[in-house]
Amino acid sequence: WNESEVNARAIRRGNDWIIDIYGGLARHPAITEDGLALLVCHELGHHLGGVPNYMRQWNWASNEGQSDYWAALKCSRKLWTQDDNVSLMRGRDVPASVQRDCREHHTDAEQAALCMRTALAGKSLSSVWADGESAQAPDFATPDRSVAWFTSEAHASPQCRLDTYYAGALCNVSLSIDTSDQDPQAGVCGTDQPRGERPRCWYNPTGGRRPANSRSTN
Repeated sequence: WNESEVNARAIRRGNDWIIDIYGGLARHPAITEDGLALLVCHELGHHLGGVPNYMRQWNWASNEGQSDYWAALKCSRKLWTQDDNVSLMRGRDVPASVQRDCREHHTDAEQAALCMRTALAGKSLSSVWADGESAQAPDFATPDRSVAWFTSEAHASPQCRLDTYYAGALCNVSLSIDTSDQDPQAGVCGTDQPRGERPRCWYNPTGGRRPANSRSTN
């Protein structure tokens, strides 16, 4: 808690699967309680998110984009599915476009509210990353239109990360269908639900991958 670093990490030591979160991130002015929960989900995603993963030293770990996607697609939905999300979202400043998209992809009112909650958590967390990079604040109205030639293992831009959290929130694949350590299409949205599939700003579905320059899994 006393560490000032705005960071977190997933590591393995023998049979121990560990996540570390530093106090600087928990105390960051842009982080909300839900944003911090989504961050925990991201770190769990390195352990549990499935492929695509890191290719080299951390080949046990889902890569950064997949961990972001899994955090919103599976983890936060499981974490908050028993909450009264409709009441929790009442009075919250949810952009009209997010309300529309969530209701279009989730016809059940509770699931639509859960989508909105996850989207707002993603906005909080991606704003932390933008602050750390002195980058433009990410926004639902300004998606990253870049197309990756290779599936990146490293951290994407803050905007691309928001797009990834948002895609996970919109995807309505059943929670009972897990992601896979072998099949990158298991338990995720594909081209039949383009708003819910992994964004092309980091993911290339042809399978090409370029090793990450980063040496951390945060």
